[in-house]
Amino acid sequence: MEIFSFLPLRRLSLALLLLFVQSWTSSSGAVVTNIKASCRSGQVFITWTNPSGSNFQYNVYRSTTPFTASNQLTSSTYLGFVRDSSSKNIRLSTLSVPVFYKIKKDASPLLSTQGLYVATCIKNKSYYYAVTVTKLSNNSEAKTLTAGSNTLSAPVSESVKTPQPVYQFTEIWLYGDTVDRYVQFVDNQETALYPAMNNTGSYGFNFYLMKRGSATKYPLIVLFEELWETSITGNGKDEFQNKDVNNCYILGVDDWVPVPQTNGTLGSETHWFGYQENFNIYSNTNPIPVSGVVKSYTQRRYIQALHWVEDNFSIDKSRVYTVGVSAGGYGALMTATLIPDEIAAVYAVVEPFSGGTTSDIFMEMWGDLYSELSTDILDWQTGQPIKVGDILRLSSMMEINQGRDLPILFDIHGKNDETVIWTEGTTTWYDSMRTHHDGGVSYWDQRMHDGTGANFTDKETTPDFYRYQTNKSFPAFSNCSIDQNAGDGSPASGAQIGSINGYLDWKDDIEDKACSYKINLLLKDFYVGGVLYQDQYNTCTTDIAFRRLQNFKPMNGDVIKWKNFDASNNKIQSGTITFDGNLLKLKGIIVNKAGNQVTLTIQNCTSRVADEDAGDAMSQTEDSPVYFTKSADGYRAHINVTENQSAEISMIDLLGRRVMSIPVNLNAGMNEFDIPSIQPGIFLVVIKNDHVFKAERLLF
Repeated sequence: MEIFSFLPLRRLSLALLLLFVQSWTSSSGAVVTNIKASCRSGQVFITWTNPSGSNFQYNVYRSTTPFTASNQLTSSTYLGFVRDSSSKNIRLSTLSVPVFYKIKKDASPLLSTQGLYVATCIKNKSYYYAVTVTKLSNNSEAKTLTAGSNTLSAPVSESVKTPQPVYQFTEIWLYGDTVDRYVQFVDNQETALYPAMNNTGSYGFNFYLMKRGSATKYPLIVLFEELWETSITGNGKDEFQNKDVNNCYILGVDDWVPVPQTNGTLGSETHWFGYQENFNIYSNTNPIPVSGVVKSYTQRRYIQALHWVEDNFSIDKSRVYTVGVSAGGYGALMTATLIPDEIAAVYAVVEPFSGGTTSDIFMEMWGDLYSELSTDILDWQTGQPIKVGDILRLSSMMEINQGRDLPILFDIHGKNDETVIWTEGTTTWYDSMRTHHDGGVSYWDQRMHDGTGANFTDKETTPDFYRYQTNKSFPAFSNCSIDQNAGDGSPASGAQIGSINGYLDWKDDIEDKACSYKINLLLKDFYVGGVLYQDQYNTCTTDIAFRRLQNFKPMNGDVIKWKNFDASNNKIQSGTITFDGNLLKLKGIIVNKAGNQVTLTIQNCTSRVADEDAGDAMSQTEDSPVYFTKSADGYRAHINVTENQSAEISMIDLLGRRVMSIPVNLNAGMNEFDIPSIQPGIFLVVIKNDHVFKAERLLF
């Protein structure tokens, strides 16, 4: 009887035990193990061993106190998340064999069984981290915590610094170029040194760096052409493939986020800009936003990479150029509209003139374009957020920026292009460049999108990059009387081959002084396909806007006398204009094939701040009219002027946002002002008035 009664009790206890184990397993779910973390260059690299299985989300939490209970896993400690295969460089893995991230230059790649999250340091403090696993099939998060397994036993001592890209490996391309591949680890944390470049959490984005030739200071060309060797080959880029573009660094950037596609493939572009702040880069079923901010996450990466190359290699910062084909050409122009002061020239091939479509994924990123969500880019004049529709329409950005130091622009389009179709939008773009006096040359011919049927050679449309610098002025031509007619937007209308400003040129011996300006203009031979074109001219008229003036900076109300001399030094035109503070322009200037010299002189100009004999008015030395020295709490500005005047000191962050602007009164002689550190970071400090202009990137 006792034995009979004992057996059921034993079976019952075993059943209860099994039920308990099943219940515990179900509630705990999958967990990570072997969590580790280390801090380097302003970032914390957190690794762990993944549980078996897939379709998981790994949530990362951060706290100044140890994680010991699940009730600490709250929104206040939540940092962000990654998904399956977070140690895998998924983008590069599409090249050939699987590629896994390296988190240190001299370390081995991570294992496929490992997880990775890279967090930007936001304070000089010590933090603990915890990683939990959410099963995406039912959205259940296992919150059981075990010190040393899925939460750190000891904190990580962190310090705010500028994060550095991590070298991955080197490869040799078919054309003999040595290419170093890097990864930018970014996340959703914002500091003055490293803005948020993703909104969901950590992700590693790729770029490559290539050095060609030798120079003391290298020009930098940013190629918006993805990551493969085809970035330097193909339509419009023969000059890169043949290494006619040499003695430079080439930075190759990519537009890609891991959005799954309905056809089962992975990856989507962002039209080289960014996406709404709540967009999930791992989903293609995001709601179409009707509020919130569209953030320039993608552009932030390019600008950050550009500045990193400038600061860590021997780069001539006055010679930075952006280049791209098709959507990449749009990206090259986009970056130039956001940081125009830093880009010397742009070359775009068969680029679209606006971003955005009515496809679901792009509406999820930016909202219905008619809703005009705000972006995080501020209008440089008003300080107000620019609407996403204006950001994505390049002509709108040119209009907004027409008063800034725009780079010179070159592009080529095809009347038979089946992708970027020749329409009224093409001729509207040309009209916009004329109206806003952007400067540069636009070509068109009978090419298709891939370059088939091209009449111009790449050599004829590729600019001579290195002659253009951010610290040299140039003439922006418009309304030239011998421009070919692009037509009314119909491919059959107008000239089938032609250009805007294709006949015009100038010599590089510009004299840009405080009281006077001198430039030699000319008409050049016009070639198509290596052959002298049927239409050649000895003279024309054109409007000229003077861009990127360095020393010649008239004041409002100044009277400027201008003259135009022919090759025999005969004065053929002259006049006076009263400067109104806007872009300085002359209309109907005669330009001859034999050459002309146009001079500008400010009347009653006897002394300006800039030294008329100075070769570089922007040089930061104690002999300059304006220079900066480090102080205990920032920088000290030294401004030497010859007469009493007022000026404005501004601080602008890396995204072009004005964070400080104060008026100052300057007395004749040397003036000194402290510029305190608002927050750590790199800022463009600008001191300007009608006499003085100084812009310098300073690290606070």
